[in-house]
Amino acid sequence: MTKYLSLNLIFLIIIISMSACSHKTKMRVQSHPILPSACLDKTGQFTPIKSIKTKTSYLQKPSDYSPVKAINGIIKSDFNNDKVIDYVFLEKVIRTNKHSQARLVLCISSGQAYQRKLPPFPVHINTEPDFQSIHERIEWNNNQLILSTFKHEHNWGSDDEINHYHYSIKDKGFILDRRELVSSSGDGLRSDTHVIYDLKTLHYQSKLHCGRLEEACRPYQHKGEIVYPKIKSSLFNPRKIYTTLKKQ
Repeated sequence: MTKYLSLNLIFLIIIISMSACSHKTKMRVQSHPILPSACLDKTGQFTPIKSIKTKTSYLQKPSDYSPVKAINGIIKSDFNNDKVIDYVFLEKVIRTNKHSQARLVLCISSGQAYQRKLPPFPVHINTEPDFQSIHERIEWNNNQLILSTFKHEHNWGSDDEINHYHYSIKDKGFILDRRELVSSSGDGLRSDTHVIYDLKTLHYQSKLHCGRLEEACRPYQHKGEIVYPKIKSSLFNPRKIYTTLKKQ
């Protein structure tokens, strides 16, 4: 009887140990995404991450948030159709103090190698007990890279920007297809606006809803044409969008 109890105890210890190791391995993969070595920061100052600790609402405390909406925080797709997987991910600066910095990285295949690119798209980390929050969302949907920034402030409302890009093999980069700007009042006292720029059809539409205290304000809905600049607006070379108003 004692022999059987000892064997059962040993077997139970082995199962618990295997479970603990499996859990640790899973957590390690989630917090530090696995990428080709060529996609990593050569200076060693930044490390890939799945999530950041930040506020997504001024009403909430900082929590773990994954701006990149993909498994393990890595977008994987063959952007340039060369039959090699390309990557989009976040990396965070390695520091010993409480201040943090994160950035978006594109790792695009070029022949047998990879090119690291850092787009001018800021990734905010806000852990301060203030009355505002800024957070981003990065996703790959319907062959488009969608980069969104959401800003919220107490008694002011929200200002959001959503940009859709497609990868152009000819231009060797992400070209802007659509931009959406949404501004909403937090208390209904200021105007709400919504503007959509469609750079495929070269048309835009905008509307404004007046706030309760804006007596001189007049609501409107406009449609117009986009005078597209000679140089296309891209992720790494953003250009101003020029518009003309259609006669109603």
